[in-house]
Amino acid sequence: IAFVGLVAPHTARALFGDALHLPLLRTASFLGGLLLLAADILARLLIAPAEIPVGILTALLGGGYLLKLMQQRRTL
Repeated sequence: IAFVGLVAPHTARALFGDALHLPLLRTASFLGGLLLLAADILARLLIAPAEIPVGILTALLGGGYLLKLMQQRRTL
């Protein structure tokens, strides 16, 4: 579930720009929880009645997001 720590702060920064740190911290915390909740629900529904580990879904999402960030960084 470590990729939540990558996705949530960068998404909060994309939403608020260079705002103060407190709104960014609150937003990143909220988005992290929301991301884990969505991944858990999706993991339970994709191949019901079996469950996919949540870490696999967050790794796929976070890995894709990391590749996107690296691609954007290279083009700047």
